[in-house]
Amino acid sequence: MDQLPPSGPEPIRPDQEPTADTIGTAEPTSAPKKRRAAVIVAAAAVVVLGAGGAAAYMLMAGSDAKLLERVPATADVTFTVNLDPAAGQKLNMIRMITAFPDVGDEQELRRQLNEALDEALADTGLTRDDLDWVGSGVAGFVDLDRGLEEPRGAVLLAVDDEEGANAALDALVRASEDRGERITIEERDGVRVYTNGDEGMGAAALVDGVMVFASGESVIDEVIATVDDGDSLAASPTFTATMAELPEDHLAMAYVNVPDLMESLDEYMAGAGVVPGQLNSEGVEGAAATLSAEPTGFAIDAFATIDASQLTDEQRAALGDDHVNALVGLVSADAFGFAAQTGIDVTIRQALDDLAQQDPAIAAELERFGVSGPGGLASIIGPDMAFEVTPGTPLTVGGAFMVTTTDPAAMRTLMDRWAGQLGPTLPGGGRWIEAEHAGVAFVYLGGPAELPVAYGVVDDVAVIAASPDELMRIVDLSQGSGDSIGDDPGYAVASARVPTEDAVLYLNVDDIVAAVSEQIDAQIAAQLDALEPVATLTIGTSSDLEGSRVRVFVEIP
Repeated sequence: MDQLPPSGPEPIRPDQEPTADTIGTAEPTSAPKKRRAAVIVAAAAVVVLGAGGAAAYMLMAGSDAKLLERVPATADVTFTVNLDPAAGQKLNMIRMITAFPDVGDEQELRRQLNEALDEALADTGLTRDDLDWVGSGVAGFVDLDRGLEEPRGAVLLAVDDEEGANAALDALVRASEDRGERITIEERDGVRVYTNGDEGMGAAALVDGVMVFASGESVIDEVIATVDDGDSLAASPTFTATMAELPEDHLAMAYVNVPDLMESLDEYMAGAGVVPGQLNSEGVEGAAATLSAEPTGFAIDAFATIDASQLTDEQRAALGDDHVNALVGLVSADAFGFAAQTGIDVTIRQALDDLAQQDPAIAAELERFGVSGPGGLASIIGPDMAFEVTPGTPLTVGGAFMVTTTDPAAMRTLMDRWAGQLGPTLPGGGRWIEAEHAGVAFVYLGGPAELPVAYGVVDDVAVIAASPDELMRIVDLSQGSGDSIGDDPGYAVASARVPTEDAVLYLNVDDIVAAVSEQIDAQIAAQLDALEPVATLTIGTSSDLEGSRVRVFVEIP
């Protein structure tokens, strides 16, 4: 139901010059008004949606540098969307998006974007033509210094046409007045600030060629002061150092001020029983990620700067290590996908230490089951882990989990112990049978077992496989027989696009879709056609004493 116009003085019109009689604080807003989207806040969301569509439709010009100069350095989270990326990225983006069946060609993409934009603007009094003033990009930030219940922040848009921007703002204000809301206007350091209701209900201002839609007028004040105070995100050494490690040409960027965010969330983490160390944020100062369009796919690059002085000796040693995960060589060439990581021994021991501090009772149970304590898994586990999914026999899908060990004999003893405890609970029952292949002893679940798992220690690698055949294939690869994933041309190309020193995840999407389609209903399988343009998905990471790098690559050839 529409709201009634407020009683009292007439709403202040944006086309009137503010006077001593018209400038002032709005009357308290009722609870129903607080529940509905205030025009200033709604405008922020609408223009962001509109500008996001314009990224592919209008292809406007400029850079996000000016926007970042208006973001306070204290912001917990910041994002930018570049509405005018490099020409090559524009072409790559359109090519890959239109490769998906549901999108169609470029003309159809533009039609869909126009419809989405019209729908988003339906209640604002604007049309998509009214957004011609939007310039090079959009940025936004969130500050949680007052807690999760009271987030503060703003959306900022570069402005190419200040007259058009003011006209659009006037239209938004008129639409607000038509709904019975009251907008007040104040001059702040020569900037006209529009406020909807009380602080926290929304505010807007045009600041030096940047349109700002904020959660409240105090945020507008912070934005106005950033350049004068020299305390903007663009001037932050941590932000600058973090972004220097990422592609300069990108479609979008997100940045997290990790120490400030952790401080803001400290009370909530404590209430949830979360120990800060469990989040692996020690020593991390700033973290950022960018999205880019390349000739053969989309890439997400991320980097986190690290203050090594805040790390433990063991963590610093792990970061400075150039160790290579040899388990990738034990992954079969026909694998649908696999994940591999190094340094898990440090991670597991740190997690168990945190758990012992948080809940000694659970820590005691883990020691009783052989996970921690003398002779437990944590004391004999090595640094490398790998998990593969392969075509299976007799099951449709097989696979194996592998982890290195510093004490093969103790690891085999521990695996035998767990097998004795878990065997009776596995589907179909069965009994453990000793076997040998190429001089390597292993055990598998025989008899009526529905899941014929097998386990053993191959050299210094503990293996749990979905079948005896899978384990024997790993034995063969360890002895130089058979083809590993490194021999697969598709993986060779994919792995060259990402760092793989610390961890790698690889999915052969083509093969996965083909295998799944053969096993499911034809109608459901047809829905998988949406994934047809995607050939592979690869994620890789590497770390050193300067920071951690992550790259995600979605191949769309």
